[in-house]
Amino acid sequence: MAVLSGDKRPDGKIRVWQYNEKDNYRAGWITVDTIPPFPPYKRGVLWVMIYDPQTDKFEFEEEPRKLDEAEALELVAEALNRIADNLEQ
Repeated sequence: MAVLSGDKRPDGKIRVWQYNEKDNYRAGWITVDTIPPFPPYKRGVLWVMIYDPQTDKFEFEEEPRKLDEAEALELVAEALNRIADNLEQ
């Protein structure tokens, strides 16, 4: 058992802000069987957990976010590598 908390959207689904897999009860929180794992890392994406209390199902939505320093440097390195590859041809 696990518990979650979040904001109810107009469609009735809940945008999950907090969850705890060790507790099975917190006042005002929703009890669920399990919390699913998040999708794999994707550069520039914040995965938002959505819970549908009508179906007892979870889904994840992509929300764009600013790149952190390491991600921005990866993009620069990729661009430089492409330039270098084009110069070699």
